[in-house]
Amino acid sequence: MNRARAWIGNVRMNRRCAAARRGTGLPWRAMARVGMVTSAAALAASLPGAPAGMRFGMLLAFVCTAPGTALLGALEPATARVSPAVVLACGLALGAVTAQILSLLGAWSPPVVMAVAGVLCLVTLIALDGRRR
Repeated sequence: MNRARAWIGNVRMNRRCAAARRGTGLPWRAMARVGMVTSAAALAASLPGAPAGMRFGMLLAFVCTAPGTALLGALEPATARVSPAVVLACGLALGAVTAQILSLLGAWSPPVVMAVAGVLCLVTLIALDGRRR
């Protein structure tokens, strides 16, 4: 009985290790494309006259995808897959730190910050995508 349990445990562990070797998550290139689209949308939403509802939705999509994807691509250029949870966490952390620093300095201006962050992320993602081809 103990041998059977040990064998079943080994089979389960081997399956987990194989899944870890395959890599979980989404392809980096797909996440980069989503980041590029949301960066462009953030630039469009930062233009004067954009509806407030559109600004909020685009900012939320942008902060959740583009900064995290750009940061992970720059820090770990060899990775082929990224976890959406890590991308989300990195993007929200970068957004929170940026907002805190700018509000402490008295330089907080949401449309300007969104436009600058959108340009930075878009340029970084395009450069990283071109380097990975």
